[in-house]
Amino acid sequence: MVNFIITLEKTRFTLSFRLVLLEYIIFLISLKQRLFMSEKKHQHGMMDITEQKESFNRFIKFGLYLSYTAIGALIFLALFNS
Repeated sequence: MVNFIITLEKTRFTLSFRLVLLEYIIFLISLKQRLFMSEKKHQHGMMDITEQKESFNRFIKFGLYLSYTAIGALIFLALFNS
């Protein structure tokens, strides 16, 4: 009886593993089709990148404000020996 249960569990594991593997293969095939089977040809320089430029500028400003704040905190700590 124990051998039957172990065999049954191995069979379930093998079947579930095969199903997961099959689903993964199907996902990879569909991903390949979506990524590499584009109908439009890429034209360099035709994409609107104004939002990306604005996001990058905000990111740089945030970094500058953060560094200014850190430097200010260090100066404050140095002046008041904290």
